[in-house]
Amino acid sequence: MERAACRHWSSSPRTRSSFAYHEEDLEWLAICTKLRSSGMSMAVIRQYIELARQGPGNEHERLQLLRRHEAQVETQIRALQDTLDVMRYKVQILR
Repeated sequence: MERAACRHWSSSPRTRSSFAYHEEDLEWLAICTKLRSSGMSMAVIRQYIELARQGPGNEHERLQLLRRHEAQVETQIRALQDTLDVMRYKVQILR
């Protein structure tokens, strides 16, 4: 995840907050946003990014990190499904 060479801060008032991003930057942002919204800590996200930046050779470590998080997300989904089932049951009773 290297910084884009064309990224710049404009001094023009109209475009002062404009940045130019590469498609890869946007893909990384999307991945990190999904990982964070699914409960992955920033520390683990940083660890994942650092491993990815190192390039080939650590795929097994990245895979293990993602598999651990996948298991945590699946546990969260089951807990939410149980909660939804209870709520639906209560709604049926109150109809």
